[in-house]
Amino acid sequence: MTAPTTTTTTTTPLILALSGPTSSGKTTLAHALRALLPRTLLIHADDFYHADSLIPLSKDGFQDWDCADALDLRRLEGVLRGLKEGGKREGDSGDGGEGEGGGGDGGDLVGGVRQGNWEGGTGEDGIGVTGAGEINNERARDLFDIKILLRATYEDAKARRKRRNGYVTLEGFWIDPEGYFDMVVWMGYEREYEGLVEGGGGRGLGRCGCRMGGRGWGRG
Repeated sequence: MTAPTTTTTTTTPLILALSGPTSSGKTTLAHALRALLPRTLLIHADDFYHADSLIPLSKDGFQDWDCADALDLRRLEGVLRGLKEGGKREGDSGDGGEGEGGGGDGGDLVGGVRQGNWEGGTGEDGIGVTGAGEINNERARDLFDIKILLRATYEDAKARRKRRNGYVTLEGFWIDPEGYFDMVVWMGYEREYEGLVEGGGGRGLGRCGCRMGGRGWGRG
């Protein structure tokens, strides 16, 4: 008598990106989606910041924590590619040295995610990634199956950001200095996204709402 055979099916997770300006509701929406889809895994781009000493400076001399270059995007890319491939490590997805922010190739992080060390479930319902301009970065954006851009008015974003007490960093604590929101945060948001929204610039970007796209952002 022949023993029955079993077939194991591996489903490639759907990766959804939530992007937008500071304080636009990205994390709130991510938690709402996870409540609806409890096996969704949440990955926050904030977990991929470089060490404080590697954060680039803005033209005004501020450390620019709100630009894509403040993040180790190679490391984020390695994690997402690994999850897409079922945890398999392949190729050079990081710099590997502590001098470059301790990037590594993403393999250990993939293992951590698989063991439940990231926020949420198993990833079987999909993977949500929250972040700002980094998600519009050419290096990472092709990994996302669905992209959602949230928007907020300048006034709302600034008021919400001001209510935050500060941010824990790898080497200390960051509090926005005077003028940082106007000269770095909002100007950076306009620069990153002005080509994605009809109306362009501050007026088009400074509306409330959201828009959704697939592989390419396109126009909507």
